[in-house]
Amino acid sequence: MKGPYKCTPALEDLFKFSLNSPELSAQRKDQYHRTTAKILWLSQRTRPDTQLATGFHCTRVKKPTEEDWEKLRQLLGYIWKTRFLPLIIGMDDSGNVVVYVDGARAVYSDGKGHSGLFVTMGIGAMINVSKKLGVNTVSSTETESISTGERFPKYTWFRYLRGAQGSALEEDIFIQDNQSCILLQKNYPYSNGEGSKHIHVRYFFVVDKIKN
Repeated sequence: MKGPYKCTPALEDLFKFSLNSPELSAQRKDQYHRTTAKILWLSQRTRPDTQLATGFHCTRVKKPTEEDWEKLRQLLGYIWKTRFLPLIIGMDDSGNVVVYVDGARAVYSDGKGHSGLFVTMGIGAMINVSKKLGVNTVSSTETESISTGERFPKYTWFRYLRGAQGSALEEDIFIQDNQSCILLQKNYPYSNGEGSKHIHVRYFFVVDKIKN
């Protein structure tokens, strides 16, 4: 696929929208939808590096615009340029399982955020998820907490799978970068105050999984 496409799945303006960008014709909307579906299948199998951009395009298939079309072309150009990029996963000597969860607040036009999950045993991603959040959030702390709640079941399944295969289940390492969210999770319920009453009930379930 020829073109001046940078070697990245998406540019910095991925989550920026222009209200003046015209909608695609019916035929091109169908093509946009079908192409996104194909890339979605690919992103879940061998190209996890495209999940962020693919997740964005999945939210735009109902009313794609010319701007979305160009962003999709950028993604296709990246896939073509890196079509021989191998998928490598494995375990290092430490044997540790490290779980990363992160979230970005209000990056979509409807005010919802985006979250990601990355589970590794040292080499590559055993599990990786990049999806739009299911609910709106009012702060970065709440975004991180909901990201944990929505993505943690996937990790929990992976832990049960390892146990069923006879692996010795030691304490896994859970990593986040939001200090407020970390304190809420580690010190629950004692860190819940006036500013976090609205997420008190949600944490009852999430922290129970983290600690057990």
